[in-house]
Amino acid sequence: MKHKKQHIIPNCYLKSWCDPRTPAGQSPYNWRISRDGTKKKNKSPEKSFTTNNRYTITMPNADRNLVIEDTLAGIENLLVNVVGRIRRLERLTPLDKARLCLFTAAMHTRSVAIGEHWKEFHEGVHKQVVALEQERNAPPAKSLETADMVRHAHPYRRIRNRSSDSHAFQNADEHFGQ
Repeated sequence: MKHKKQHIIPNCYLKSWCDPRTPAGQSPYNWRISRDGTKKKNKSPEKSFTTNNRYTITMPNADRNLVIEDTLAGIENLLVNVVGRIRRLERLTPLDKARLCLFTAAMHTRSVAIGEHWKEFHEGVHKQVVALEQERNAPPAKSLETADMVRHAHPYRRIRNRSSDSHAFQNADEHFGQ
């Protein structure tokens, strides 16, 4: 299945944090270290911070629409060029600056917390619609639509804060069903 595993933190961003001392013949990796420092694990950016079909829209006929995933990939590709200019200490153009802003905005929308925020928002809208229909003795109509909207929302989950979780690269894969 094409593009089933989708990054919550973009691969292009994770690659910037790879260990520069990766041995020859090995794929670059990021380190994840437990809070107490006793557990250390490395993992490639390609396999880190992914979840299944996070940005996939399932159409009524069950087809997978990847417009969001494809758009995010395009934004990431634009960022790679800008980061190259930054590393070479080149002056950024207004377009480069706009691309950095676009990437930053996209990063904000990719977080689990913002996804959960929007799911809770839609659940609140649904409850209001149900209450209004009941208050006016109206047959369920819009509430069926809003219930469907909530039912098809992505199942966002908060990452638990445990003392055994790693710092910057905590084992998010475990929390997202990987």
